[in-house]
Amino acid sequence: MAQWLLRSEHHLPQETLNSLEGRLCVGLVNTVHPRSGRHAHDSLTGYPDLVGWNRSVGMLTEEQEHHLLQEACTHPQEAIKTFERAIALREAIYSVFSAVAGGSVPQSEDLGLIQRIFAEAMAHASLFPTAHDFSWEWGAGDEHGEELKQLLWPVANSAIELFTSSEEWKRIKECPGCGWLFLDTSKNGNRRWCSMDECGSRAKMRRRYARKRSTRLPSAQR
Repeated sequence: MAQWLLRSEHHLPQETLNSLEGRLCVGLVNTVHPRSGRHAHDSLTGYPDLVGWNRSVGMLTEEQEHHLLQEACTHPQEAIKTFERAIALREAIYSVFSAVAGGSVPQSEDLGLIQRIFAEAMAHASLFPTAHDFSWEWGAGDEHGEELKQLLWPVANSAIELFTSSEEWKRIKECPGCGWLFLDTSKNGNRRWCSMDECGSRAKMRRRYARKRSTRLPSAQR
């Protein structure tokens, strides 16, 4: 029997969801930043980082965090395999979202991986009542190292919910400056950048510099 249950992203405060760009799966994808360019930084380098990230966004309690880290020490090979699968899931979600944002068709291999982990999640899922509706929660069975896999299940569920939501699906966008994914919840649906203070500001400065340079060049060099 599972020692603890992991709840879905819907129990998180709205402020936290906003920081994740609206969805747990999008927040996980953005643990690589920037996506484009030579200086990409991956915040997740091992299973402890995956646990720490889940704790930082409120998916785990401190007690659950310590328990999973202890389990990872007890089952190191399972922890490595689970982390590799988590990264594969993250990259599959990114590839699908990036394709949608760019108006192209997602790869079937990426969709297949997400569906397989989602099916695994549903095999361990149960419904519990909230103040307004019902939500999912996940518990591991007695299989060797299975508790370590629980962190993947809310992410896969988050992705599937987003894929199958007609309202959210059309809001998926990718920042042209850094590759950050986000859900465009602006009133007019015209958000382009991850942040106007970062990529938006840099793009504006580049355009301004290009205009000034153009006006300074002799007509023969234009």
